[in-house]
Amino acid sequence: LESLVNLIPEEAANIILGQAVAVTGSEETGLGWAFLIGLGLALYSASKGVGSLMEGKQPIYAIRLVEELKASGKNVCLKIFGEGPLQSDLENYIELNNIKDFIKICGGISLIELKEEYKKSQFSILASKSEGWPKAVAEAMFFGCIPIATKVSCVPWMLGNGDRGILLSEKLDKDRNTILEILDNTRQLKITSRNAMEWSQYYTLEYFEKEIAKLL
Repeated sequence: LESLVNLIPEEAANIILGQAVAVTGSEETGLGWAFLIGLGLALYSASKGVGSLMEGKQPIYAIRLVEELKASGKNVCLKIFGEGPLQSDLENYIELNNIKDFIKICGGISLIELKEEYKKSQFSILASKSEGWPKAVAEAMFFGCIPIATKVSCVPWMLGNGDRGILLSEKLDKDRNTILEILDNTRQLKITSRNAMEWSQYYTLEYFEKEIAKLL
């Protein structure tokens, strides 16, 4: 299991080892790789706090991206959910740049409220530098939101390398132009949204539970 450190974050590998020992009573575990990696990434993601306003989530990049789209004449707005150490800095940035009319920090909300927001939204943005299991992306896709996300963790696979969403390059001008292109293509918007929804409804929690059961 020590070799996992070369594949995933060290913290995630340590979680995997601890869970495997707890389950099997030995570091010489016979559990399948898929189960171990999936378990570790899920726990790693949870330990980092999905929706936290921290440096690694790069919320300022999401804000600047939406600013660019607005400046290009698009009728866009951004709601940022979560709490964390960057919240006051982000609120100050929004106030100083006079963009509170279309960018809002909503703080932490319940899962029920979040689901309602997904239903009303056309896109979701995840600009993270790293992720375990990008749960927020999968949740948004389930409700037909087109994910806009960085190429971290398994995101390129989840997004079908662009068939089910938009992969960010983290180059502002390039990302703005990519999004502008799809915004101007109504047909492609519908196809991408449908692809995202269909994929996420196949890879449900029940699906993963069944796959895990096969390995136990």
